[in-house]
Amino acid sequence: MKKLIFHLFFIVFTFSQDFSLSFDGINDYVDLGTGGLSSNDNTYTQEIIFKYQGPTQYGFGNSQGGMLLSKRQNPYEFWASIGITDDYVYFFHDAPWCANASNPAFINDNQFHHLTAIKDYNTYTLYLDNELIGVHQGTCDEHPDQSNLLLGYHGAWDSFFNGYVSEVRIWDDVRTQDEISDFFNNELNGDEDGLVGYWNFSQNVNDIIAYDLSGNGNHGTIHGASLIQNIYGCTDELAINFSAEANWDDSSCTYPDNGNYS
Repeated sequence: MKKLIFHLFFIVFTFSQDFSLSFDGINDYVDLGTGGLSSNDNTYTQEIIFKYQGPTQYGFGNSQGGMLLSKRQNPYEFWASIGITDDYVYFFHDAPWCANASNPAFINDNQFHHLTAIKDYNTYTLYLDNELIGVHQGTCDEHPDQSNLLLGYHGAWDSFFNGYVSEVRIWDDVRTQDEISDFFNNELNGDEDGLVGYWNFSQNVNDIIAYDLSGNGNHGTIHGASLIQNIYGCTDELAINFSAEANWDDSSCTYPDNGNYS
């Protein structure tokens, strides 16, 4: 009986953990299948909670930033891609020999960020941490995409992402500012209207399958990326209560009263 109670406790404890996926910037990615979207969709919203860990082997421009989400896996396809260059994240109208980029948002600060990227036909809107970064118009010719949605890799640029991802949400509609605010920093139930893909990796029991919690069956296949537990605490080394184990800053940092922060 004691052995049974122990096993039940272990199962509950295991599934209550909070996890992210770690990407090495070399060859790690997750294949999310269609991501719940078809090649004919002109309106959709992509959300991702991530922490950038610096330049990678490949990426946009000379800074080698990395790729977060894209279906453009060969040079002749189109997608509304999310990529990083010069320590800034961009939302791209990404097509053959043409890429209209959004206003940039700085993300190389060792913090997790919640990004929302909206495609409404040729209008592209980018939010970071519930703040509007900008709106731009796409002018590139759009080519049908036949590839899968990949997390952490862009096949046309051979661009990998270096960092952590704790959650991905795909909606088949244009999220309003109120909807973005309402669901910001809130865990989803999985049955919200318009939600076609939802991966938060806390239901994973291995490094092979990324389970779609939207109920739509868009389970992903993990290639190389590894599960790590999210440990919350103060990540600023200048703070009194700095935690060397923490990998997610929880805004709990405290500092000396004498103003000496160095």
